[in-house]
Amino acid sequence: MKTKILLIDDDTLVNFINKKILQNEYSEEDTFDFLSASLALDFLRKEPRDENLLYIIFLDINMPEIDGWEFMDILQRDFTSLNFQIHMLTSSISEDDRKRADSYGLVNSYIEKPLNRGKLLPILESIPS
Repeated sequence: MKTKILLIDDDTLVNFINKKILQNEYSEEDTFDFLSASLALDFLRKEPRDENLLYIIFLDINMPEIDGWEFMDILQRDFTSLNFQIHMLTSSISEDDRKRADSYGLVNSYIEKPLNRGKLLPILESIPS
């Protein structure tokens, strides 16, 4: 299965570091970074509908304009024909945020920043071939 990885975080440095970690571990796949959820949604709207394409999304919760929760609501409403793995990648240690993430059927994991090899490898190993 073809995979595209999306990093959605309003912090340029966080996206840069996460992209480097991903490229070191999974360089053959396309990795895209977005400083806002709206830019990521624009990207997804332009993508072809391909049942053999999996989007792995690392999503920050607290962002201006459209936060991670609003992004999830839009995904569930408008992008039902796409295949996703969503990994909430956040600095929030709030139990309420964890529970809210669990309430979304699309969320595969809740990861506290920073992303590192140990947190990334189980995700990469779960990708269907």
